[in-house]
Amino acid sequence: MANKNAKITISSVAKGITSLEPTFPKQSATVQVRGADVRFTTDGTLPVAGSDGLVAVDGSTILLENKKEINDFRAIREAAVDAVLQIAFEDRKKHATNFTDTPA
Repeated sequence: MANKNAKITISSVAKGITSLEPTFPKQSATVQVRGADVRFTTDGTLPVAGSDGLVAVDGSTILLENKKEINDFRAIREAAVDAVLQIAFEDRKKHATNFTDTPA
């Protein structure tokens, strides 16, 4: 099984993770949230801090289960503090999702 680890800082502008991807066929990615909460989407839309998207709290893990979710993943910090995403891309599929949806 091949994998690649990457790290990206998430600030006040939403960004994706496709530029960090390794060259082997990616089937899943495990994303650990560190330092602050983030708001994210997996449908290609841009999350808006305090509004649109799902919230992943500091210390939580987001499992992206397929190539589409990896390509469409976008994240933005939820408050004034930047977050760091530690990402492990893998060539096998995951079977669980861990995130929190906050009601508006």
